[in-house]
Amino acid sequence: MNKISLSNLINHKADLVRIITSSHKLDFYVGSVYDNRGKAESWSDDDSTMQFMPENDGDYIYALMCDSVPCFKVDYDNEEITKLLNAENCQSEGEVLVSPKTKMKVTSNATDHDYEEMGYYQIILKLI
Repeated sequence: MNKISLSNLINHKADLVRIITSSHKLDFYVGSVYDNRGKAESWSDDDSTMQFMPENDGDYIYALMCDSVPCFKVDYDNEEITKLLNAENCQSEGEVLVSPKTKMKVTSNATDHDYEEMGYYQIILKLI
């Protein structure tokens, strides 16, 4: 079992958020398809009780949001899964896995003014 095979075991549907950072500005154009690079990705759902911040430091912070996404909800009581994902004692993250088969498009993106005001770029996605 690996992260991709887990992500394909859909057991949940939720409104999700994914926080990413970058050392340079990323291009999220309205109407463009979000590129997951063919990888299963970790997102957070409503069960997240803490603000998750990526380990890598970047000058630009992006909050990607998408509603009603089919996903695999991590069972933190399952030791095999938490070890595989290196997610021991991470219940507060509310982690879910989104399959690389899931396609989303950008419906809204933040401006530089929004970034100055909020401290991050909010990117709204929609399932396609």
